[in-house]
Parts: sequence; structure tokens; C-alpha cells
Amino acid sequence: MKVVKSSIRDQVYEEIKRRILMRKYPPGYVLNIVHLSQELGVSNSPIREALSMLVNEKLVTVTANTKFRVIKLDEELLQQLNSSIVSLLIGAARLCYKEHRLDQLEESMEKAFLKQCSADKTVDQKDRYWLAVEFDRSIITATGNTMLEHIFENWSNLLYLSTSLVSEAYNNSIAEHAQILKAVKSGDFLKIVEKLEIHYDKHFLPTNME
Repeated sequence: MKVVKSSIRDQVYEEIKRRILMRKYPPGYVLNIVHLSQELGVSNSPIREALSMLVNEKLVTVTANTKFRVIKLDEELLQQLNSSIVSLLIGAARLCYKEHRLDQLEESMEKAFLKQCSADKTVDQKDRYWLAVEFDRSIITATGNTMLEHIFENWSNLLYLSTSLVSEAYNNSIAEHAQILKAVKSGDFLKIVEKLEIHYDKHFLPTNME
């Protein structure tokens, strides 16, 4: 088996993404290519390429004069994200329902739910937020559709960022996930849709945005 080493671009991408998700670079923070190049000890090219990748994932925005900034979350963006994610999850659940994969859906979700419930104060807070995202991912995984998985993957970092900035989102997630899982076990597709829509019907702005 041939081992493929990570490119400089990919390493830079992972490091900048890590800093954004850990809020070392807060929402609205200007990402200066020259400063990043000096700090990370690489040329400007992989920095630009990595930032472009993060733009595609909606974690970074770029203006006409090529100024890169960490995404600044607002009510409109949150609603767009929530409506996009819930539409994807409802579609995935519908696919499982249509293709008689509800057993796989229930198994995938229950595994993710139990993992989230078992997380206690010994689990780092950032990892607890990822467990909440993993529950949603489990609905996509159950479809066995790699294209849907790719779409969710592109949104997952922004979903994590928005969730980690709002404590209420995580505090409510376990109870809401329990209701979604209960609906799946009932086999009632309309109930699944209802519980997913409740889960993503959020109307609060993230805290600590500046």
C-alpha cells in the first residue's frame, strides 16, 4: 500500500480550520496572507489555496479586493444553514424510508445518540459539540449515499461552528435527538419530518460573535 503524504496546502488548510473552529480566529477576523505565510513558514500560494478551500466550506468569506475573513454569523446565515441542513436530513430520511433502510437508520442514529449521552464532564466541550453534529451525520450515513455524505461534509464545519457558539443549541440537542430517534423507531415518516423541523427551528443569534 502506498502512503500518500499530506500536501503543504492541506496541512495549512487543516491548521487554519482548526484555529477557526477553536475560535482562535473569531467570527469576522481578517486572515492576512502575508502574516499567515510568515507564521506558518510557507509561501503565499498554499495559504491562498487553503483559504479558497475554506471559502468553499463557508468558513471564510472573500471580498472583491481579496480580503479573507472568518465567516461572521448572523440571523440570516443561521436560518439559511438550518433550512439547508434540515432539508438534507429530511431527504436522507425519506431515502431510507423509500429504500426500506429504516433499520439501518435506527441503528446508525442510536449508536450516535448513545455516544452523545455517554459524554460527561470528562469529555472536552469541543468534542461534545462534534458528537451533536455526528448524530445528524448518522442520518446521512444510513443512506449509504456517498454524494449526500459529501454534501453534509462540506457543511459540517459551519454547522459545528454555529452550534459551538450557542450554548442553548447543545443543551437542547440531546432531548431533541431523543425525539427524532423515537420518531424513527415508530416508522412514521411525517413524525420524523416534524421532529427534524423542530430541531432546526432556531431563532437565536450566537453569543461571543465578536
